Formats: sequence, C-alpha cells, structure tokens
Amino acid sequence: MSTIALIVAISSRGQNAPPSLPFVGCISYGQAEKVEAPKAVSVKRSLSRHDAGRLAYYKSAEIGLVAPMGWSCEGYSDSSGWGIFLSPEPTKGEPRWPNFKGSAIDLHHISGENGYGSFQIAEAVSRVFPPFLTSAVRRLAVDADLPRGPYPTDRLRYRSSRVVEFETPPQIVGFGNDFSRFVPNDKPTFGVAILIGNPPEHLLVLTVRLPKELQSLLPLIIKDIEQHRGEN
Repeated sequence: MSTIALIVAISSRGQNAPPSLPFVGCISYGQAEKVEAPKAVSVKRSLSRHDAGRLAYYKSAEIGLVAPMGWSCEGYSDSSGWGIFLSPEPTKGEPRWPNFKGSAIDLHHISGENGYGSFQIAEAVSRVFPPFLTSAVRRLAVDADLPRGPYPTDRLRYRSSRVVEFETPPQIVGFGNDFSRFVPNDKPTFGVAILIGNPPEHLLVLTVRLPKELQSLLPLIIKDIEQHRGEN
C-alpha cells in the first residue's frame, strides 16, 4: 500500500469510529454516607457526531446513563435500591428530590432484596408485566393486594416481554410518576421499564421529562438504557 493510500485508510477508520462522550462523575448520597464521584475521561457510543455533541455520559458510584450535556447530577441509594437523578437546575446537595415538577431524568434500579423494593417490583409487574406476576410474587414473598393492569391513560410499547416503554400524559398519575421522583405537571413523562432476573428480582426504571428544545434526544436516551442498562 502506498503512503497516500495508508494515510487515507487511517483517516477513514478515524472518521468511522464511534464518537466519545464526555464523562461526568456524580456524587452519591446514601442513607448514611456520601460517596465521591467516580472519575474517567470519556465513553464511546454509536451515535452521529451531531447527537454526540449534545450528550454526555453521567456516572455515579453504581449506575450511569447518557443524558443532555451540561446538566447537574446526583447518585442516590435508599430503601428500594439505587439510582441517579439529573436536572438542568443545580442539584444543591439534595439526595432524593421528592415530588419534582420540572424537567429531569431519573434512573432507578429497584432491588428485590428488601421489603419496599420487593413490593415496588411486584406492583410494576402487576401493572405492565403480568405474565411474570406469579413468579415475581413467589420470589419476592409479597403478601399484599396489588393493582392489576396498566394505568388507564398510559401508553405502552413493548420492546420484549421484559422491556416496555411508557408515556404518562400531563397532569395524570401513571407509571411515569408513580415509579420515580416526579409529580405530574403540564408535560408528558416518558421512559422505559426493564425487568431483570428469572424469576424477577430487579427492575430498572428510566423516567424522562425534557424541555421542548431537547425532545429530539429522548429516543437516544431511552435506547441507551435498553442497550446498556445503566452500565458503562
């Protein structure tokens, strides 16, 4: 191969390589301690250069996701599991952000290793994964009346028997705010729920409310969780 051809080939490979997203480490707040933000340089994703230029990879000590560049973030852990919360507003050291009304992203890994998490998983299964209800209740040892069937006004789109995307309309209680730190406002809430384990022992719930100018990023954020499930 000539020198010119070699240079062209190397340049072509560089242009086709997945772009790198800037890495943003997020401090995590637990029930009794604070965990410092992890450190890294970048994360590669299969995105267009245009989309990659609007996104970053946010990572707490336990979980991470692709989200709009320039947002604030905090990891958290509580009695149901662990997660990461992002907002265009400063997070101000608030670890739990209950009843949040603005634009935000909440990625919550709910664990069946404790009572409250077990009930949340069983309720979610009863709502959107009914084929797994019997095995989930038996595995999680839930002894309580559970709501049956989806929220009446939610829109559901099943990617598989264990992955369902959801949309909760404005001003309505649905999956989008019953399994996150959001409360209803004048905008719809979108996301995806992923059932993990056989029988089910964990549930990953991504809940997203973006400002109008960032709506085009919504399918990219959801797709990233469906592919990577909060892992780098």
